[in-house]
Amino acid sequence: MIRLFFLFLFGIPFWLGAQGIQAQIDSLRGILPYQEGEAKLVVLFQLSELHAQRSPQTARDYASDALGLAFSLDNPARLAQAFDVMGRSYHALGKYILATDCFKRGLETAKPLENAKLDAHLYNSLGIIMSKRGNYHDALDYFLKAKAYWEKRQNHGETAKLLINISALYLELEAYQKAIDAADQVVQLLGEKPTSRKMLPAVAMALNNIGSAHEGLGLYDQALDYYLRAWELKQASPRPINQVSTLASMFSVLHKQKRYYDAEERYEQAMRIAREENSRYWQQNLMQIYGDYLRSRGAAADAVVQYEQSLQLARFLHAQQACLDLNHRLAETHAELGDFSSAYRYAQRQIVLKDSLMNSENQLHLQELDAIYKLEDMEKTIGELRQKEELGRWQLYGLMGVAILFVIALFTVYSRYRLGRRSHRLLEQQHREIRQQNLLLEDKNRQIARQHAQMEDQSRAIRQQNDRLEASNRDLENFAYVASHDLKEPLRTLIGYLQLLERRNGDRLDESGRTFLDFARRGGEQMLELLEDLLHYSRVGRGGAEPTRVSLAKVLEDVQQNLSKQIKDTGAILTIGLMPVVSGYQTELYLLFQNLLSNSIKFHRPEVLPQIHIQAREEADGYVISVADNGIGIDLNFQAEAFTMFKKLHQSHEYQGTGIGLATCKKIVENHGGEISLTSEAGQGTTIYIWLPRVEAASVSNTLGTA
Repeated sequence: MIRLFFLFLFGIPFWLGAQGIQAQIDSLRGILPYQEGEAKLVVLFQLSELHAQRSPQTARDYASDALGLAFSLDNPARLAQAFDVMGRSYHALGKYILATDCFKRGLETAKPLENAKLDAHLYNSLGIIMSKRGNYHDALDYFLKAKAYWEKRQNHGETAKLLINISALYLELEAYQKAIDAADQVVQLLGEKPTSRKMLPAVAMALNNIGSAHEGLGLYDQALDYYLRAWELKQASPRPINQVSTLASMFSVLHKQKRYYDAEERYEQAMRIAREENSRYWQQNLMQIYGDYLRSRGAAADAVVQYEQSLQLARFLHAQQACLDLNHRLAETHAELGDFSSAYRYAQRQIVLKDSLMNSENQLHLQELDAIYKLEDMEKTIGELRQKEELGRWQLYGLMGVAILFVIALFTVYSRYRLGRRSHRLLEQQHREIRQQNLLLEDKNRQIARQHAQMEDQSRAIRQQNDRLEASNRDLENFAYVASHDLKEPLRTLIGYLQLLERRNGDRLDESGRTFLDFARRGGEQMLELLEDLLHYSRVGRGGAEPTRVSLAKVLEDVQQNLSKQIKDTGAILTIGLMPVVSGYQTELYLLFQNLLSNSIKFHRPEVLPQIHIQAREEADGYVISVADNGIGIDLNFQAEAFTMFKKLHQSHEYQGTGIGLATCKKIVENHGGEISLTSEAGQGTTIYIWLPRVEAASVSNTLGTA
């Protein structure tokens, strides 16, 4: 029986030769009413799997029926398989928490059986869902356990499937070379053109993963070559729907090569197949991908149309994770178009859907399983009673023909009467328990509704508090700007008169008078420096201009020229790596790097030449720029306050400064949507890390340029 299950699970794409999916579904529906026991269970398994990409909700309904039937069969192996099929249906619906719970329950059920083959299959399912949830360490552990089983039995086909999953996991982690190595093992194991037709999909998936890894590395020509090789293999498959994923990959890499005509041709090919195969799952995914493509090309309004059509299909499929992603995309796209009311509406839907997924999914699943358990107990009890009733009926018929056993016949009738009464009482008790369970479910639903209302009130209060804080911050910035700007002129006048007094009457004053005069002049100059820094701080984010393309290499060149005297006087050594072009404000970014380089030069160790290293690292969603020096460093006790306004980390008599520089840097970085942090060790130097987001727009480069 276990062998039949695995044959079903991995053999569906080749089952019934070249029959279409709909023909298989119709055939299985036709024989379902005539099946019983384990035969009916296998048909339900097959129907659930066939609906996974066409109608996930229907797949879940068949899986639920199969799980209920598996409980009544009292077969732990079948029950473990039913949990696995249920988990796969939740996976198709995007309910990853529920899917994880089903797979783990299946594994718990299968453990006492000591069936290593079934365990290996469930490990693979758990690995796939853990990968989707971002728990990559556990996912890799489960994949390796399953792979060890199939390698031990020298089953190349199943080993290849595990290697493909491991390769896909490394793609998620952007460990592209490891992904290539794992997928290449599949090609070496099965051959690029295997003689067995059943191995063609595995080799095609491996080639597709190698192409994805090359695409991640920016090697687009090599990626396209692997995608074409994968597509050639998939064209030999009796199921055209298998070609859609590779066509989508080819669309992606052609888009990145700016071969837009070819890219759109592949997209239309993929969409035509999805529609012909009636795969709403792939139609929804392709519309979402095409919306991203239109948005990247500046056609935001057309992208909105694609996203909304994709959202309608996702709702039809009950794919809640896809609905969550599409609401987020629609909110961002409407914001780009300036339609902030629509953007706010979609953002609110995203928040409500996310909260709903997190708060109610586990409760609903537990209620559902509890109802299944109670239904199974009730059906088992009713079945036992019916068996006893049948036995009593046959006893009665036999005793009625035997006159000498009249007394026994009467006793049998009486026994049947008592059995019927007992059955009736048990049925009434079961009905009462079901009604009580329904009342409990209604009460829980009311509690969930109240919790949602409370969360909405809290969200509203938080938004109001944020509005008040933003208004208060604007008032404080305006005050700082006006105060620092208006105080500078009288302070310059005061310093000028002090200098005039020192030149004209300095000789007439005694030593104490000259000292006092010097203290007053230096205090005024320090106050002027403080106001100047405060003015710079208050000006950050007040320009009102649109961000432009800014070359950080050019900014650093200007800063280096401006600080040339300090660099020459201290003998500082600067090394600058490749710098990106970002979207931002030229003046603010210039001030940011001038403050950082000036600090690195100023706070150098005595008798040690300052060495400053600036480099950038490209990440998936932005750039990390590091500014490292070999200066005096910052004590661990003061690092948490390094970016605080007016917080000086060293004695004023040792190093000049106002304590505003790093606070200004922090404000500039945050005004660009980035983050700033540091690591330091006293006496060893300091490294400042700046993360700036990648801007995907036609007018902004997202690659590193030379310094």
